[in-house]
Amino acid sequence: MTLTLRLLTDADLDALQAVYDACPADFVRLIGRPAPPDQAGRDFVQALGAAGRFQFGVFVAAGLVGMLDCKLDNETPGLAHAGLLLLAPPYDAPEIRGLALRMAERWLAGAYGVTRVETGVPAHDALELAFWQAQGYAFTGGRAESAKSSKTRGKVDPRPLFC
Repeated sequence: MTLTLRLLTDADLDALQAVYDACPADFVRLIGRPAPPDQAGRDFVQALGAAGRFQFGVFVAAGLVGMLDCKLDNETPGLAHAGLLLLAPPYDAPEIRGLALRMAERWLAGAYGVTRVETGVPAHDALELAFWQAQGYAFTGGRAESAKSSKTRGKVDPRPLFC
């Protein structure tokens, strides 16, 4: 299987919504319900409006199977934040997710000089914590308040790329 990563365009929105629709449990965990039918379009428009924010599509021969949302840090040079990393079944295996993450890390390093990537993971989400730790990230147990709610997230510590 050949996996490719490229920035999403508006031509990918129907396929991205199909990925969202194939992952209802992920959205229930994130927003309390499956993704609404216009979620992919809203996310795409929001990403376009944020400087330094990128939505990568994860592709195989069959087409778009996932996405990774990330943003350059506004204050710290060389730092990026990984957001949603979503792959539709049967491509949601940790090995494939990890490969997509490493590809994005390399792109960010080459295009923007990113040397660290960090993310936030709910402290109670053992599967997500295990995934990120398997990728070389360290759980700090730190707390970060969400801007949209009072939910507390565990913070996964930044790690240098290519270590």
